[in-house]
Amino acid sequence: MSFSARSIAPWGKLTNCFGYDTMGRKSWQFASTLPADKLSQILTGDNSLLVEHGRNPIHRRYEYDPAS
Repeated sequence: MSFSARSIAPWGKLTNCFGYDTMGRKSWQFASTLPADKLSQILTGDNSLLVEHGRNPIHRRYEYDPAS
């Protein structure tokens, strides 16, 4: 699946990161303790390892029903 956009939003000590699919739907989310400037440098291509990293207090993947 290719992603059309990414978003990084700092919230206190956590930085929320979101990825969207080509239809503009959220496809993944994670929160990290890394600062936003460091995350923006490493968020490229396949982010699977970052999204599901054990040190991230929050990590989610979203799936959508093709019929909806």
